[in-house]
Amino acid sequence: MEIYRELDFEGIEFNPQTILYRYIGIEEKNRMTLLTIFKDHNERCRKLAGKDMSPSTVTCYETSYRHTEEFIRFNYQKDDEYLDEVNHQFIRTMNSSLKQSAIAI
Repeated sequence: MEIYRELDFEGIEFNPQTILYRYIGIEEKNRMTLLTIFKDHNERCRKLAGKDMSPSTVTCYETSYRHTEEFIRFNYQKDDEYLDEVNHQFIRTMNSSLKQSAIAI
């Protein structure tokens, strides 16, 4: 409860995992985020464009990144999502959202 109150007072978004990490002393900084990894992947792919990878494939990856970024902002009002918080519900909601977008186009 003490950690819960500290996090609430600090205005930090938290969940049971966050409380556990604080309790056992794991730094939040070590947690990887979806968009950070996605961006790193796309940067590596951009370097391969025209060599080992088609430029159109790189464009598709960059479009996917933007869609994922917009999805997180719209549905979660956050700039990014921790990987350990990406669950089945996240994927189903994103898939549904992308299908809705495709229908609208």
